[in-house]
Amino acid sequence: VPSAPAAQTAAGAEIPLPAPAFSVTATAAPGSSNLPDAFDPVTGQGRWRYEARLGEGGLGVVYKATDLKGGRGEVAVKILKQHSRIQRRNARHAFSMHREAQWSVQWLHNEKDARYLAEDAALFARYLEDHTGFQDLPPFDFDSKRRHFEALDFNWVRDGPELPPQPYVVMEVVCGETLQTAIDRERRHPHPQPREDLSIEEKRRVILTGTRALEYLSRFKLIHRDFRGCNMHLVTRAKAGGDCELRVLDLGVMICAEDGLESSSNPAVQAFRQRGDTEEKRRRYDWLPWEVRASADGIGPVVNFAKPAHSFDVFSLGVLVLHLLVGKTEARAMLDRLQNDSAELVDTSSLGLDRSLVRRMLGVPAQRPDPHEVLAALANNSCSPSSTLAAQPASERLQPRTNAEAQALAAQGEVPAAAATNSDAVQPGQSGPVRSRSRSLRRSPSRGRGLSPSTQRKQQERRLRWQSAAASLNGESQTMEAVDMSQSETGTAQKVEPEAENKQAETRQAETRQTEMRQPQMRQPQMRQPQMR
Repeated sequence: VPSAPAAQTAAGAEIPLPAPAFSVTATAAPGSSNLPDAFDPVTGQGRWRYEARLGEGGLGVVYKATDLKGGRGEVAVKILKQHSRIQRRNARHAFSMHREAQWSVQWLHNEKDARYLAEDAALFARYLEDHTGFQDLPPFDFDSKRRHFEALDFNWVRDGPELPPQPYVVMEVVCGETLQTAIDRERRHPHPQPREDLSIEEKRRVILTGTRALEYLSRFKLIHRDFRGCNMHLVTRAKAGGDCELRVLDLGVMICAEDGLESSSNPAVQAFRQRGDTEEKRRRYDWLPWEVRASADGIGPVVNFAKPAHSFDVFSLGVLVLHLLVGKTEARAMLDRLQNDSAELVDTSSLGLDRSLVRRMLGVPAQRPDPHEVLAALANNSCSPSSTLAAQPASERLQPRTNAEAQALAAQGEVPAAAATNSDAVQPGQSGPVRSRSRSLRRSPSRGRGLSPSTQRKQQERRLRWQSAAASLNGESQTMEAVDMSQSETGTAQKVEPEAENKQAETRQAETRQTEMRQPQMRQPQMRQPQMR
């Protein structure tokens, strides 16, 4: 699945964007003989047998390949694209590729590191080999080398190193589909059949796994800076009989939250320098926090991240919560309203997060909770009644409806247009006023129209003539119809079955006749009344 096109800087150079999705069903790659260290079946030279082109991102092109000599089996090979005719300018992009591989090899998946946790490290795609050329350059210690090339005064045009013609890295193949693909499919019209929407439990699992991944990064003071659905893969789904398994990909713009880097203009550190030339293009960068967007538009001072260091990715996690609940289109509109006038958020309790906590995640950096606090909130709400709610369409969460209507719409697969919430809406997992459907029908134009006084008088006269004839013909009958005048004004009749003696029946008949004589002269109240059949 190809990733989004790379953004362009004012000078025309591409900004590194996330790696593409790793699909194992792509077609065979043409011209594989021109790829680095490609296996030649005639001479037997080369290591990689390239089988398919998996996708293309802003930084490079990814191929599926088989290792014929190293014993690694199926792998994904990410090859750097030529971003400039000047080789030294390509060096900074090769450094970004080198750095993302070393984040995995030296830090996240390094069992010798004291901060290593095997269970949390498994949440990230593992990088296996680095063939960018930077591993052979001094200084040979990764941290020293990183600080040297990330220094504010380092000039990539003048001091960029000479590198191999085709730098590349090798990583494991991650099967499945991107999380963003699953989110978009849920709101596609017409819906694909059979429906494969994420269940509410799967969405909760996604948020839980994503929060755990951010907590693991915080142990290393790392900031992902590209934490969004297209950089996460759903390896397995809960419907397949197992748990919903999520993997985090692409560490291309990840940096360490060290002093001085938050405002560095080094191109290897300042990943986002121009979001786009139109408002629609800028809105696609919705995972970027508020404090970074002006710098990304080139209209403010350089801000790569704000402190505390976790605030960048926690904001992106809050945006992901909105994407799961209402889809990316409505989420972006909601973020615009939230930035301008502090609009009300959609109810987030179904994902185990309180609405006030999500608002803090999308607020100012100093007030954003750290991943550990978010994990604690998820743990506290894991047994809440909201966790058992079925997943509802995005717009259903934004409209006040009765339970019967919501169930009917869900059964039909209908997704009504989204609307803003109001104070009378009954949100999922909450109690509140329920609007009666019969009440709404009485007020509808076809059934709630009042009768004119003349029509009411004619109907009343017909009832009186029928009652008079029935009383005269059935003087000794066991049953008669007696109309309660207080209820006749509201269109309701009651049946009375007297069991008294004939004398008592005659008394009631006399009272009824006296009432009938007075009734036509009474002024009928202007009340709504259904027509008599």
